[in-house]
This record gives sequence, C-alpha cells and structure tokens, in this order.
Amino acid sequence: MPSLAVGQPVLDQIRAAAKSAKVVICVLDAARADHLGCYGYPRDTTPIIDQLASESVVFRNHFSPFPATKISTASLFTGLYPDKLSFDKDKALDDGIFTLAQGLKAAGFQTALFSSNFVASPATGVGLDFEHVFAKPLPPGWSKVERISLPDENTWRTPEGLTQVFSRWLAGARSTRFFAYCHFLPPHTPYNAPDDAKDYFAQQPPTNVRQGPFEFPETRPAYGTVLYGAQQWANLYDANLRWGDWGVGEIVKSLREQGVLDNTLLIITADHGEAFGEHGYIYHAQAVYDEAVHIPLLIRFPGKQRLTGDVTALTQTVDVLPTILDLYGIPYPRDSAQGHSLLPLLDGAQRSLRDYAFATCEEPWPSYLVRNSNWSLILYRGGKLRALYDLRTDPGQLHNVIAEHSKTAAAMTAAFNTFARTQKPGIAQFLSSTAAARPSPPGRQRQMSGPARRELRALGYLK
Repeated sequence: MPSLAVGQPVLDQIRAAAKSAKVVICVLDAARADHLGCYGYPRDTTPIIDQLASESVVFRNHFSPFPATKISTASLFTGLYPDKLSFDKDKALDDGIFTLAQGLKAAGFQTALFSSNFVASPATGVGLDFEHVFAKPLPPGWSKVERISLPDENTWRTPEGLTQVFSRWLAGARSTRFFAYCHFLPPHTPYNAPDDAKDYFAQQPPTNVRQGPFEFPETRPAYGTVLYGAQQWANLYDANLRWGDWGVGEIVKSLREQGVLDNTLLIITADHGEAFGEHGYIYHAQAVYDEAVHIPLLIRFPGKQRLTGDVTALTQTVDVLPTILDLYGIPYPRDSAQGHSLLPLLDGAQRSLRDYAFATCEEPWPSYLVRNSNWSLILYRGGKLRALYDLRTDPGQLHNVIAEHSKTAAAMTAAFNTFARTQKPGIAQFLSSTAAARPSPPGRQRQMSGPARRELRALGYLK
C-alpha cells in the first residue's frame, strides 16, 4: 500500500461525511500486528481485514499502553495512559473520568457495547456508561437489562454468538446515529476455532516462530505447564485469528446489508498482543516487548471517496478517543486527554504526534517500555535492570546494547522521566532503587461475582 499523501480538501470531505455517520469499533483480543496479512504476515490469517485494509488508513506503528484487556480497554475509552487511571484489577473507573461513550452520547449517539470477553465489560468496571450492554456475566444488580437474549456462556464467547446479537440489534438501530463497540474473544485463549480453520494452518509450512530466554532471569514468572510447542501454538493462534477475522467480516456484512456501511466510521484494532516465548514470556500481561504491545489499527472512513494508505508515525490506543471526537467536532477535555487526534497525520499538517510511545505492565516484575522508530528501551522496577534494543538492526529485540549506546539510553530515560511527571501516581520506581513503589490506586471497588471469577479462570487470569 502506498504512503498516505492527501491534503485538506479530502479531509474536509471526510468531515462532511462524518456529520451523519455512525461509529463501529471492532477489537480482536490479543491480536498481535505481525500476525495479520496486511502487516506483512505470510499466512492467510486475515483475508477480510486485509481487504478492508485496502479501503482504509493503516497505522503501521501502533502500540497498546498495557498488555492486558481491562486496562488497555480503559485507555481506549478514556484517552488516558494506565498510570493516569485510578484503576486496576479490582476497581472500576472513577465517575469523573470522561469517556468516549459519554462524549458520543452527549452528541446524540446511541451507545452499545458487545463483548465476548467479560473483562472488557461492566462486570469489571469497564463500559459502565454505555446505554446498551450485551455481555456475560453482568455486575450484581445491573439495571440495564436488554430485551435481546444472549446465547449461552460458551456460544457467547464465539464470533458467531456476538455477531448474531449485533445483527439483531443493528436491525432496530440502523436508522439512528450509534456507537457500537464489538469485542471479539479470538484469537485469545481458549483456542476453540472450528476444525476447518485449524486444519487450514496445520497443513501449511511452519511460520517463523522463535522462543528464547529471558533478558533478566530474575523477571521470570512462576509459570504453570506450557501446553503447546511453538509451532502447534502458532497454528492454533493463527486459526483463532482467522476465526476472529471472520467475525469482523460478519459485522461488515450486517452493516452492508442494512445499507449503512459507507455511512460508518469503522475502526479495527486490538487491545494487546500475544507472546509465544520470544523473550521467555508467554501469553500476555507480563512484558512490554513488541509481540505483546504492537497491535493493528485500521480506520475505514465514511463516505464514497476512500481515504487509503499507510501512516508510519508512532500512534497509541489513547489516540482513538481524540481522533473520533475531533472528526465529529465533539468537545472533550483536551487539557486532560493524553492521546492525540490522528487527523493531522492525514492532511499533512504533522509528520508525527509524539517522539515516543510508552507501555507498562505490572506482573511478574513491573516494567516500562520507552519506544521510538529506531530504539526500544525497557526499564524494570528498581532502576537496575535495563535493556536497550536497536530496532534498525535488531527488530526482534534480541541483543541488549545498552552498554554500547549509553547516550541513547540516557536520552530515552530522560524522556521517560518527563513523561512520568504527567502521570499519577509517580512512577519513579522505574528509575531508582530507592523510590517508593507505586501505591495501589484508590478507585471504586468492584465486587467480583462468582460467575465473573469463573470467567477469569476460563480465560487464564485466575488459577
């Protein structure tokens, strides 16, 4: 796909088309960018998304700020980095935090959340301000009971279950302005893709899967048994990614059948990636290497005239909220939002939005990523463990060159220190062994029901 080269007239047309357009965000849970065909993957994992990519703007260097569902989804909904949120596993978002659903609802949009992963739902304190919620389980005492019944627990986790419910809802909502958030569970575990998808990849040559050691052995988690060899794991993951891709196709099919596809701002992304042991870590939530935080972002703009191409500037999940509200001319608290509208990248007004992307994780050893196009710096809690990778010659982040490039590491550490001052609470624990550890945020407690705990176990978050 050629590089993006458009001017103000095209953006003016897009803004005009957006005046009546709907918004749909499709999230594929745990979809790492480098396993999508439109991001260069040789396997046919995402034929539908690849076709949509030819009709969209594709953001090549897009990063999640946190490699786990709940907190990354909260960042998408608020435009805030994780350390700015008084929020963690057992807490809900504070009432006073502005969200995407709030902004669109105030502008006259009907808002609806469809989630096959309950972690991205009101059950865990995410999406509390959507008017319509289709998720299982719902929080105790939840009053927003939908008339459309949901499939049983196992079916609801599948793309078939989510898209059937979305299709029924859309039939009644097509004449309204709406914002629909659709969160697919695949390619996240459990790997329950249909047999034909699994067989499709089982017969193909091995992918370039690498499993390696930890950069710092002391950061090794207390893992249980790993159930898959590297190639079997990649095959199952890719099959589930293709299953999720099919689900996106069903959303597009429903929009087209209802005659609203070209009057819809369609965004396709992920909450985080997935690690197969490239740096020792498996699954997600445990590290901030690219396999865990480099995610896709495609935006198919409304209107008959397609704006297509590639954007290589660094972008992050926190940029989604400002972009949507900027496009629609909807006010939001710009002084407190930490993301940036992506629109200036499209009209030539700016070549970049930020010098660095940032990401963090909390377990098993808290770490922070400071990344630009050429370098990746990982800082661990305590300030002693640090790794620097030259992405120009080492895109796999295999060789720690911090000793040879101390000036680069110092400059990136200074950039992190500047970023840290904008967060709350302080994150100096990544710079100094004497700094106090980050205190637990005081956000609203969210009671976890029995069904919710069972869901967490099924998804691998609880033992």
